[in-house]
Amino acid sequence: MESDQNVLQKHVAFFDRNKDGVIYPWETYQGFRAIGSGILLSLVAAIFINVSLSGKTRPGKKFPNLLFPIYLENIHLAKHGSDSGVYDTHGRLVHSKFEEIFHKHAHTSSDALTADELNEFVKGNREPKDYKGWIGGLVEWKFLHHIAKDNNGVLEKDTIKAVYDGSLFEKLAEQKTNSAKKKHTKAKALLKKRTQWEANEKRCMKERRKTTALRRKVIQTRRNWEDLQQVGIEHDNSEVDHEDILETLDYDTLHLAYDPESSTKFNC
Repeated sequence: MESDQNVLQKHVAFFDRNKDGVIYPWETYQGFRAIGSGILLSLVAAIFINVSLSGKTRPGKKFPNLLFPIYLENIHLAKHGSDSGVYDTHGRLVHSKFEEIFHKHAHTSSDALTADELNEFVKGNREPKDYKGWIGGLVEWKFLHHIAKDNNGVLEKDTIKAVYDGSLFEKLAEQKTNSAKKKHTKAKALLKKRTQWEANEKRCMKERRKTTALRRKVIQTRRNWEDLQQVGIEHDNSEVDHEDILETLDYDTLHLAYDPESSTKFNC
């Protein structure tokens, strides 16, 4: 981290999409969508977060702003109770509190938290009758576990550190963008193959029509030739006038009738 000063601001700055220092609900929604959250989850998160925090970041204002803006410069005033204490009252990072999370709750691995250890950590932060703080802490950490757990279902220490300084959101957004690009490239390749297949299928349809006509011609020629042979056998060639049958033969296709490889000529 470059500086401990205003780390809490860095934590939420990702959601200030136009970088004007104010986060509106639609920007919160866009931020959640950018890191891969679904439409419903992003919508609920935007409403919950902005409605909950807007008033706290507008000190001295008697009436709520119905657009529910969150002012980045006052985000430290929106700290809820029953939290980890990693941010102090000025929004600065307290390193000792961050390390304390793992000293107390990382039982399986010293640099990661399992789902059960995360629950233990969240419950351990609860202050008596601070129900809003309980809900806020539970929602935050459950969501973080949902979007940032590794393949083993644990939250790594570096991941948790990254969420505190906001760099995790940038990383997740980049991963989603790269994934979308790969899917787009793959889709283009599949579309190209499909286009080629359709073009080949059209060509094959034309060839099949020609092949069908040729097949009929070959079959008829074969029959005529066999008829001629049969007549010659039955009547001792010298006594038979073969002209009528000979006229029906197409010698250009006769070789196809008895060509062992002729079947391949009928396949597109």
